[in-house]
Amino acid sequence: MRTRSAQCLEKTLEGAQIKISSVLTDLLGASGRAMIGALVGGERHSGVLARLAKGRSRARIPELINALHECFGEHHAFLCGQHLGLLDELATLLDALTRRIEDAMRPWEHQIALLETIPGSGARAPRRSSRRSGAAMAQFPAPGRLA
Repeated sequence: MRTRSAQCLEKTLEGAQIKISSVLTDLLGASGRAMIGALVGGERHSGVLARLAKGRSRARIPELINALHECFGEHHAFLCGQHLGLLDELATLLDALTRRIEDAMRPWEHQIALLETIPGSGARAPRRSSRRSGAAMAQFPAPGRLA
């Protein structure tokens, strides 16, 4: 749902000739959110919007100015505001679900810590694989079957 909402936001921007996703690597990163938020808030000047870029994106201000055409109307602002609101709601929902999953996995923290020591597995891989396989390891006749 989050990906779909982000794509809808991008399509709405592109419908208004706003092509910042071709310049920024993350439309919903700090720079993108700042620029979209300013557009929704009423700012329309491409130079002002481009200067909202943060970090490494500041080096691309001339490209951003070209990508921020001034064809953005109130209808676009309304739709983008709705998309941003939905994305924020989904982020809150995902955070709540993540906390619930982490709470449910607490009894297996020791086993998860051991799995995290596997080179290349990282911190999230054991949690993902244990969510997929469940806690009942008896269903696997040998460790290789689980792997």
